[in-house]
Amino acid sequence: MPFNANDAALAVSILSDEVTQDIDFVSMQQYEADCTAAAGAARSAVIAVLKVYGLHQLGSPDDGDEIAARECIDSAKAFAADPAAFLASVHGSAPAAGSAQPAAEPLAPAAPTDQAATAIPTSMLFEQAARATVIEEPVAQVSTVPQPMQGLFKGIKPIYNSDLMPTFVWETAQPVLPELKPHYSFDGFQVSMMAVAMDRGKPIIGVGEPGCGKTVFYEQVAARIGLPCTVIPFDGSLTRAEIIGSFRQVATPTGSATPFVLGQIPQLIQRPGIIVLDEIDQADPDIMYMLHPLLEGKDHLVIQEDGGRRIPRHPHCYFAATANTKGRGSDNGMTHVRQEMSEATRDRLPYWLEFEYMKEANEIETLQLATAMELAACQQAVKVATLIRTGWGTGELSQTCSFRQLEDLAAPYRRFSGRGSDVALALAADSVMAGRANKDDAATIRGYIQLATNVDLNLLER
Repeated sequence: MPFNANDAALAVSILSDEVTQDIDFVSMQQYEADCTAAAGAARSAVIAVLKVYGLHQLGSPDDGDEIAARECIDSAKAFAADPAAFLASVHGSAPAAGSAQPAAEPLAPAAPTDQAATAIPTSMLFEQAARATVIEEPVAQVSTVPQPMQGLFKGIKPIYNSDLMPTFVWETAQPVLPELKPHYSFDGFQVSMMAVAMDRGKPIIGVGEPGCGKTVFYEQVAARIGLPCTVIPFDGSLTRAEIIGSFRQVATPTGSATPFVLGQIPQLIQRPGIIVLDEIDQADPDIMYMLHPLLEGKDHLVIQEDGGRRIPRHPHCYFAATANTKGRGSDNGMTHVRQEMSEATRDRLPYWLEFEYMKEANEIETLQLATAMELAACQQAVKVATLIRTGWGTGELSQTCSFRQLEDLAAPYRRFSGRGSDVALALAADSVMAGRANKDDAATIRGYIQLATNVDLNLLER
């Protein structure tokens, strides 16, 4: 592979700058929306081509090589223009009909077959994506209808049935909501505290081990009350310019200008919805300082770099957050923070929820509803997951196991089911759970798989 994750991160930065330079200035609102859409399309294009090479995460742009980053950009353009041709060039032949292919973002029409994909102008390649996501008037309008939690949230205890939760009726076009998972089971206390936070316009933070369901909780609440939910990673994969905004040089009808272009949060707060600050315990303190007024419940954000520009906050814009720690590292030492969360930030997060992995019986039931796997297979899978989580908690393992991994078992389990349920589950767990582990952890996890399935993967014919 001609580039790595760090080179790809640098490619995103370079490509984002390139695609926003050629955007025409019509109005500030239009320009900000165009820039955000074009930069997002650039990021998606790079991530799509990363997946072709088996990578799934961007690295640090500071550690990237510019020459390799340029190669990554060329590959992203080629893949966006003609995915089939690009895959053929990488793998030596076109994929067979019906075989899985990495999904390319619909950035632009495919280039003619007699034209080199890299010859497509960058501005043309991302123009369609920019046009497709412009925020259109009228400004979103919603009304609230309080409803009892009973009937809205499966799994809550009867003592919470009569508690009220605001639901939202859209008077303008309803945006895309999170996918509703009908099998998802809620904790009544957590939902009630979410309602308290929304009523006060204050943030709520969910803390727990990786993969225990913090983010999906907010998404499923949003899906049931009728609000969009946007998750913004604070783990360092987005820059301050992307989150808050920055000055950018643009061409206007009267010449060159350098306006301040709003980032994701200043744009999102102007609309109804839930904004999830994901992994806030890893956030840059400089960014958090900028967000303090919003965390306090203020109705606006001030952009000091732009002459004190006030960005209004929609009355139905709500903040939530997730964290693996309480800002000072985990108790078992397995999760570290880049910088301790300041007490000033912690003090502006008034409502804290503790998240844990589901109880075994509940997780087995939920897994069966979500995947339609046989009960025995679900029991075996959850047993392996529980052993891994215990090993993570004691420090024996350097990774844990999320419910997402359990859901991912279903596809390979079905594929290998002709070899028997135990073997199928063992092979699926080996790929999903042990496959991502380092050598020592993988050996331990394969031992857990043998305990659950009575299948020794070391002796199994592959």
